[in-house]
Amino acid sequence: MATFKSSVLLLLLTLFLSSAFLSLGFHLRSPRNELSESLTESNPESPLGEREYCQRRCQKEQEHSRRQLCQQQCEKSIKEREQREGERRHDKSRGLCQEESGESEQEQQSNNPFLFRSQTFQCRFSSEHGRLMHVPRFNLRSPLLSGIGDYRFSILEANPNAFVFPHHSDSEAIYIVADGQGTITLVTDKGRQSFYLKIGNAVRVPAGTTVYLVNAERGKKLVIAALREPVNVPGHTQEFFFSGNEQPEAYWKYFSTRVLEPSLNTQKDEIKKLCSRQKEKGMMRSASQEQLSALSADDSSSPRHSESSSLIELLNQEPLYSNENGRCFEASPARFRLLRNMGVSLFALQMNKNSIFVPHYNSRQTMVVLIKKGSVDIEIIIPQLPRKRQEEQSEEQEEDDEEYKEKEQEQRSGQYQRVTVKANAGDVVVLPADCPVTWINSESKNLKAIGFGINAENNRRIFLAGRNNVVKNMEREAQELSFGVPAKLVQEVFNNQEESYFVSSSQQKQQEEDEDEDEDKRENRLSSNILDIARLF
Repeated sequence: MATFKSSVLLLLLTLFLSSAFLSLGFHLRSPRNELSESLTESNPESPLGEREYCQRRCQKEQEHSRRQLCQQQCEKSIKEREQREGERRHDKSRGLCQEESGESEQEQQSNNPFLFRSQTFQCRFSSEHGRLMHVPRFNLRSPLLSGIGDYRFSILEANPNAFVFPHHSDSEAIYIVADGQGTITLVTDKGRQSFYLKIGNAVRVPAGTTVYLVNAERGKKLVIAALREPVNVPGHTQEFFFSGNEQPEAYWKYFSTRVLEPSLNTQKDEIKKLCSRQKEKGMMRSASQEQLSALSADDSSSPRHSESSSLIELLNQEPLYSNENGRCFEASPARFRLLRNMGVSLFALQMNKNSIFVPHYNSRQTMVVLIKKGSVDIEIIIPQLPRKRQEEQSEEQEEDDEEYKEKEQEQRSGQYQRVTVKANAGDVVVLPADCPVTWINSESKNLKAIGFGINAENNRRIFLAGRNNVVKNMEREAQELSFGVPAKLVQEVFNNQEESYFVSSSQQKQQEEDEDEDEDKRENRLSSNILDIARLF
């Protein structure tokens, strides 16, 4: 009996201690658990911040093996998180958020398939000297962006005095300078070309061309936006570095010894010494003033004949559209030979505060734009797209679902929704072809944006408002039949705006203020009359 009581007491004591430990949150700690906790507690805004936090934590490990395991788990966790986030965004983009959906503005923007926040950019290489980032694939966001799914948009940031290692890519690319100044050098078996770069300058970099850059500016970062068309795997691009130690490594040292020694006519030990001399990680390193001077091309060295040159100075062209409220620059494939191979245009927009780029659409090209300065609201009118009926489906169900979506799409033809993109400096915005769009700069400072038009061959920009709107070119009878009112009323609306392309949003605000002022005057007169009557008594 005593033994039975002892067993019961021991069991109760065990259960009590287990409950106490669970309530206090005690658990066994392994490098894997510690890593998971650190990632959860840090909750950084971007994978880059998460990686830096995690790597700093790994450095605290005393044992080399534990530090290595920690670093490996860092990369694995970050990749898994990025994959989950990509899948989640893809699922949510299948049904675009409706206006009046009840979501907060922040939630709507985070689910917005046309807005790529700078925090979501995928960092390829990063160090104290700069970084290379890729914008997530366009076609994972929305079916409307499937037509540009083969392209990638990347941003290179080089700090002052930085040299970007020689490398080539498996993609046709066009570089355009978003900020700063520098020199780019293209090297092939035929020789090399160097170009001085400043804001708005663009250079085409053919696939396989070895390229390196230098930022000779002492106090300003060099920022380059690049549009890439991969030649191997659509939607995936890869850089190949001639030199480097780790992240990236030099590709040529992976050749076997039996190839390297006779090819370079050098002993293996000497080759090994050469490979081990580069100590810095990343794709950039700091250069001395003498090196910077030798690698920098001056402004006069860059060719200036726009038709045949390998360099385009976009902001030195005559603006395509311009008035006191804004300016739009564009370089088209029809005019510039170096843009024809990719069928891409260059685009730069400058808008004053309280101005609107009036509603318009592009007949063929999809715009990919980097917001350089300021913030902007962009309204896009898109067709209503069918929603996914359920999350997990078999192949047969998916085929049925595709048929269902096709029928629903046909039924919804002619039905639209408005998506408002609220973009800040550093964000990337994608504007689908043929979808009506307007830019609204209601901020207190000017807006600057730069980017590309994809599928730009034979594109036309059609304006829906302003002095050059498309309705003005219709016959009176077409206007009457379209709107069901006399043509005179149609013309009173569409002929009322005297400005073209850019208009001031403060006009309406001034009218509202005038109306409010008139109302105040009427109220003051009424109050004055009442007081006058009161004085008689």
